[in-house]
Amino acid sequence: MITGPRRSHWRFGLLLLLLIGLIWLRPASAGEVVWVTVEGRAAVSGGDREKARDLAIRDGERNAVAQALASEITVETLLVNLRLSGSILGAIPYGKTVQKKILDEGLVKSAEAKTAGQGTVYRVRMKAGVMRGTGVGDPSFCLNAGINRSVFKDGDTLEVHIRSTKNCYLSIFNILEGQKITRLFPNSLSGKTYLPAGKNYVFPGSDGSGKGLKLRVHLPENKASATESIYILAVSQPMNLEAVRAQEAVFGVFNGQTAVMRDLIREVANIPLDRRAEAFMQYKIQK
Repeated sequence: MITGPRRSHWRFGLLLLLLIGLIWLRPASAGEVVWVTVEGRAAVSGGDREKARDLAIRDGERNAVAQALASEITVETLLVNLRLSGSILGAIPYGKTVQKKILDEGLVKSAEAKTAGQGTVYRVRMKAGVMRGTGVGDPSFCLNAGINRSVFKDGDTLEVHIRSTKNCYLSIFNILEGQKITRLFPNSLSGKTYLPAGKNYVFPGSDGSGKGLKLRVHLPENKASATESIYILAVSQPMNLEAVRAQEAVFGVFNGQTAVMRDLIREVANIPLDRRAEAFMQYKIQK
């Protein structure tokens, strides 16, 4: 696990990048339509029911892509790609909803409503046909990424080194035990996520250290060793990954309430392969 400054007082683990224990679904080949039944939700803001309905349908479409394609993503596939090419370009496949049928829809009250007049959401349940994208990744868009060592001792400092062949926008995630993820970058201390082509970027580097940020690896409780992971996503256009709902892992106490890999897959699978590059790094922690 990696921690920020000691004042954050939290410890967490990074484990393998991809989903383990998913119920098996037959993978979709390019051009094949896979049908799934999903639900989408969106808050009704300012009484605009039609806008909420549109957003709920979009949410359902993203959920459909994740459900249809997530079973294709395995640890074995990722590691084979990593060994063969040194990258995981397209490890999370691209998919799109090509057909849909609304089964039922309407307004429901959100369980999270805390004050009068809040918490109304529009819910859509749909049957969606998802087709795996037939496009390929951009071979000229690659990440050269690494960490400062492959084996750490408890308490060692970790740094991530990144260089992109194209101008891009970065996100860095920690993969935790139990398929949970947290977000290292961007964070409350970082500025722009833009990385010019060919520039060497070190996270947290001198900029982060000057703001009191250091990443230290720690063994999970009651473990003598652990294998953990970092996932880097670079996209050619700015995008908001707040929908992933990954808890920021820089300052604050990790309370376990964060996103899981399925949330990340849901968003990444909607990004065409030629608009993204990915990197995945594993390391071991020992006493």
